[in-house]
Amino acid sequence: MARSEHLAGIAVPVWEVRRGHVQELPAYVTTDEIPAVVDRIVSRFDDYADRWHTPAVGGSLTLTW
Repeated sequence: MARSEHLAGIAVPVWEVRRGHVQELPAYVTTDEIPAVVDRIVSRFDDYADRWHTPAVGGSLTLTW
């Protein structure tokens, strides 16, 4: 659980910067400490965010993990 929380604490701010929601990473996230797995997590965030904002007309949004 600690690893999950640690990765979430890094992945969310990285995603926010990459999507342009914020200008810079918080002080507790340094670019040299971002594990490679964060790119996969951020990619998933992108997929879900894009699907969330473009649901089919008359359809429903199904998110799968």
